[in-house]
Amino acid sequence: MAHLLGELASGHVTDALAGLTLREAVGTATGPLGDRVGVALRDDPRVSDTGLAVLGVRIRSVRADADLERALQTPAREAAQSEADRSTYERRALAVERERAIAENELANRIELATREKQLVAEEGANARARAEEAAAAALIEERAKTERQHLETESLAEATRTQGEAEGAAEQARLAAFATVSTDVLHALALREFASQLPSVGQLTITPDLLTDALAQLTGHRGA
Repeated sequence: MAHLLGELASGHVTDALAGLTLREAVGTATGPLGDRVGVALRDDPRVSDTGLAVLGVRIRSVRADADLERALQTPAREAAQSEADRSTYERRALAVERERAIAENELANRIELATREKQLVAEEGANARARAEEAAAAALIEERAKTERQHLETESLAEATRTQGEAEGAAEQARLAAFATVSTDVLHALALREFASQLPSVGQLTITPDLLTDALAQLTGHRGA
């Protein structure tokens, strides 16, 4: 009975798959195929003659022999491998793109830092030049002020010297004018006093009568006998 049902079922499966390619047959859905075979078995008089009633048919799978199955699986494996390769390539491409983006970002950051550093150096140079110019201007102003002060001091000193010279000249002229009306004896006495003031200090001086006579004669303009 089992053999008979197996043969009948195989025949109806073959009839159901007739006209399909091997790939289409292997890819056929087992549910609808089982329903079709069950209807055929219930209508088959050979089954009813056995006294059996077919309630349902379940087909687990439709498979070819081992060699054909491997041959049929090859495109699927190749497609799966191709999909896997494509996924790997996409992942690698995405990783490369990310690395490129990171490198570009780092390069942009370095360029930005270099630009800022250049601007900072330029600003520091400008500030240094400005400070140097200000220091030079201040030094020039200080030098000019010093020169002007020295010039003023020189002029003041020259003016004071000139004024002092004029005053001394006027005093000397007045003194000479005063001496013009003084007698010769008085002038001799004054000259002697001036001469004595220029002599060094003498601790002890001995005056003889002869020396005193000669001095008085010079003062009076008469020499003694």
